[in-house]
Amino acid sequence: MGFFICFVVSLAGFILMFVPVEIPLHVAPALAATGWVLARMLEEKTPTDRRLRRISGWLALATALVVLAWYALFWVLAFWQSAN
Repeated sequence: MGFFICFVVSLAGFILMFVPVEIPLHVAPALAATGWVLARMLEEKTPTDRRLRRISGWLALATALVVLAWYALFWVLAFWQSAN
């Protein structure tokens, strides 16, 4: 059950990135990474636990990469706008 809760926390961080609320961009990957770190702290008892832990890690990584892409896009747009 603990691994499922960690998966839900990571999934919430990933989904939070696409919800139109006014929060800083770093909150979503922090939440996703929290789920992954909590999953790493638990002891695996079944193969499903291992799968959920890996999925939590991949969600945290995907969230961080998408946020980095957003920052890069914002930086390019700001640079382009200042050049014109």
